[in-house]
Amino acid sequence: MRIREATPADLAICAGILERAWHSALPARPRRVAVDDLREQTRGELLLLATLERNPAGFISVWRPEWFVHHLFVDPSWQGRGIGGRLLEHVSRLADRHPLRLKCQTENRAAIRFYERHGFRATESRGCDAFGEWVGLRGGPC
Repeated sequence: MRIREATPADLAICAGILERAWHSALPARPRRVAVDDLREQTRGELLLLATLERNPAGFISVWRPEWFVHHLFVDPSWQGRGIGGRLLEHVSRLADRHPLRLKCQTENRAAIRFYERHGFRATESRGCDAFGEWVGLRGGPC
């Protein structure tokens, strides 16, 4: 697997990964992602793309001033191969002892279990957005 900084040309790939992963995890809450929306959402963030066998497999975007993981999505056809964990580990090394933070939809139980397996724990931070209820998580791989 290769992890590299994404280019502007990769935004359409990342938007497609996000849509497919979201639909797989939360089919009752469909989500369309325009490339321009993803560009705006990730402006100023570190955006990394993971490729496996030369195929785009997943991505992560991080707001580095706070080490906030804004997006982490793995294409459903590549899930279960350690890609998400490797992306988290890569960012965790860059964060150098700063814990990572993120929000996760409470309905997405599989994602919450994934983050817990990778050292994240729920915080008191909770809320609701256009996609439903979310819980804050903090931690990350050591």
